Amino acid sequence: MKKKKKKRNSKAKIILKKILLALIPLLLISAVILTAVLLIFRVRNISVENGAKLNYSVQEIVSAAHSAEGKNLLKLDTEKLADDIERALPKIENIAIKKKYPDTVIVTAKNSKNVFAVQTASEAFALLTGSLRVTDIAGKIPESAILIKGAGKSAALSPGDVLSSNAETSSAVITETAKAIKASKFSKINLVNIEKKDNIYLIYDGRILIKIGNADNIGKKISLAKKSINKENELSPSQYGVLDVSDTPKAVFAPKNYNDIPELEEYDEEIKDCIGEEEKEENTGTKTDAGKEETTVNAA
Repeated sequence: MKKKKKKRNSKAKIILKKILLALIPLLLISAVILTAVLLIFRVRNISVENGAKLNYSVQEIVSAAHSAEGKNLLKLDTEKLADDIERALPKIENIAIKKKYPDTVIVTAKNSKNVFAVQTASEAFALLTGSLRVTDIAGKIPESAILIKGAGKSAALSPGDVLSSNAETSSAVITETAKAIKASKFSKINLVNIEKKDNIYLIYDGRILIKIGNADNIGKKISLAKKSINKENELSPSQYGVLDVSDTPKAVFAPKNYNDIPELEEYDEEIKDCIGEEEKEENTGTKTDAGKEETTVNAA
């Protein structure tokens, strides 16, 4: 019995040894493949599409994407990289990152537009994109920008920041209002006043006061306001008045004279010295790149 047991143990050891010997080449091959992947799929080049048309040079955009340099392309977090670039270079937005194997990252972007503005503690204005990212701090606001009143005068805002993460109060209301205006493509809005959370109002085209009321269903209220104003404009495109959408889905428009709408007078008095000329689109891209769809810079 002992001899048979020894034979079985000996056979088991031989089988185990053969298995281990067979696994060693597989492990070595796997290690070689993994090493090759790590080396081959390493980011060495960063390309910028239509770089000459953007507000920053190709080199500035590549520098902002430096965190990708040397990283494995397979594991690269493209969303984080896009956010890093937009934070560093806020005058471009809608940034998308494409992976081009084996070793290239392609950056696409559009020039930012100053959609909103808020006053800072220094009495200057923080200019914001539609996503509420600060592009610049300026003494005046572009005529097309929407002034947000009631956001709190923050001294900490600087280019690259997002307003919702810096405003002391009402950040959720600001964010929802901005999203609703952007989603509905509601143009000619001059002012968003959120100083009183139960009495939010907008000013449209310097002539119509839009009463929102509280922030409940603010997206629906703004969408309803746009539809109502479009109808009113078909009848009388220069009519002053008050549009009440606070009791959505009901919208009530009351024609009024300018002097009968104190909010319009207050806005005009407050803003008259703050409006500047429209900013011209910057273009610091190299002219020699103008005809190229993509400019590549070696990042290694």
